[in-house]
Amino acid sequence: MKNIFAFFLIIQCLFVLAQKNIKMYPERNGDSIAYYADNLEIYPVSLVFKGQPELNNMTKPEVFKTTQVIPAKTTKMRIAYFVLNDKQKSWGVKKMPGYNSYFGDITIKNYDKNYTYDLPFGKGKAFWIHQGYNGTFFLTRTKIL
Repeated sequence: MKNIFAFFLIIQCLFVLAQKNIKMYPERNGDSIAYYADNLEIYPVSLVFKGQPELNNMTKPEVFKTTQVIPAKTTKMRIAYFVLNDKQKSWGVKKMPGYNSYFGDITIKNYDKNYTYDLPFGKGKAFWIHQGYNGTFFLTRTKIL
């Protein structure tokens, strides 16, 4: 019984820790469909789509960008917009492409490459540093100069 309880506790923890930092959802308004994104994080998130949407009897009035940046603390930012072609035929979005999300704005080209970052540790001491929060596992021992 203890093993079953522990198993369910671990599964629940995994769902809590595996939160998406972005939410994308469609809204139908008359004869159009818009896709929106919410970013509740304190930093921008970049979305990189793996292709173009597949549409049934619909057009894209604006170009679908495969890379889009959602600013921090943003709700209901329009990602895509589709309009009905012929009211006599069936219509809809067959498939929205999958996407990867990345922390920060990956479109930034100009930034200060000489900026020095200071870690909040004492100088001359060594510390173990771990990667966390949706990152790949990373462990290193670093000496602060």
